[in-house]
Amino acid sequence: MINLKGYLIKEVIHEGENSYVYRGERTIDSMPVIIKAPSPQGITTAQNVRIQHEYNLLTSLNLSRIIKVYELIKYQSGFALIEEDYSGYSLLKILNAKSLEIESFFQIAIQLAESISQTHENKIIHKDINPSNILWNSKTGKLKLIDFGLSTCQTSTQIDPIQFSKIEGTLAYISPEQTGRMNRAIDYRTDLYSLGATLYQLLIGHPPFTTKNVLELVHNLLTIEPQPPHILDPGIPVILSKLIVKLLAKNAEDRYQSAYGVEADLRKIQHAIKDKVQVTSDFKLAEKDATGRLQIPQKLYGRDTEIKKLEEILKQVLHGSKELAFIAGYSGVGKTSLVGEVQKLGIHSRYFFIEGKFDQYERNLPYSAFSQAFNHSAVRVH
Repeated sequence: MINLKGYLIKEVIHEGENSYVYRGERTIDSMPVIIKAPSPQGITTAQNVRIQHEYNLLTSLNLSRIIKVYELIKYQSGFALIEEDYSGYSLLKILNAKSLEIESFFQIAIQLAESISQTHENKIIHKDINPSNILWNSKTGKLKLIDFGLSTCQTSTQIDPIQFSKIEGTLAYISPEQTGRMNRAIDYRTDLYSLGATLYQLLIGHPPFTTKNVLELVHNLLTIEPQPPHILDPGIPVILSKLIVKLLAKNAEDRYQSAYGVEADLRKIQHAIKDKVQVTSDFKLAEKDATGRLQIPQKLYGRDTEIKKLEEILKQVLHGSKELAFIAGYSGVGKTSLVGEVQKLGIHSRYFFIEGKFDQYERNLPYSAFSQAFNHSAVRVH
């Protein structure tokens, strides 16, 4: 427990790697509050920046499915965030204590989709949706989304390959592109993948991939299709299983494009099950999946032959061969994007992917591309 002037700490409700969440009350008026503070193991600059960022992001919002913040106060050499308390508990804690009935699943899933929709409508990408960051009051049925420390207001963010320990988000729930190894920028649809991974756990009891090996987990995120929930549990409706599988698509273009579309389909499936209506082939998913935003596909088109050739060359290198490939083309035709596809081809093979570029405006720097490549090699390790 921590000592915080003006507040009485009653219990710890979540212990994270970077922060702890406590339940307490304000001593001046006994108002119940949630307190988020840096991990007591040691306050770092990064932890403080995240807490301040979360306060700045949420202080202007007043949304039904997003946790409300009251104030930011000094705590030791950093800050603590004071938030509303509506007697909710971490969904992960609840899942560990008991299994969910199908009615509770829909109650949680629909509200969670609604909370993500509210987040996206306010031009915020959460980037860390998982059961630990969802508070649910099982008595009132009320759910709210918390922990916006990693969130961004950018509509699209490019992530370069970095060391596994520096990947942002909870690895078992993040999207393939959030690993930085998909040659894709992240946008709102990264949250929809995390929504799918969370719903998967609500139904099955664990996320789509459960290995403790980080390298294997990233490999699975990029290349392995998860087992559909209805295969693991025949009691799960097939159409609900298809909805979750669609959310877990590797390419963002193949997922739902909006949380609103997910919410609409969840309600439709819920009503069908409640009314004992048999779901037939006429039941189509994503009919109301409209974003209101122009999403330019990031998938490479017309490059299947070249990608396959690069994959063959990489396989030969991984078996000990020494290969050299030349890619020619005018400026802007997509040479860099094509090479970027190599990043995800051998994620399980422990290789280094380093890159450097001879910039036409830096011709006065000898061997600049080689210097750039080897200076960054430490963060390109797979």
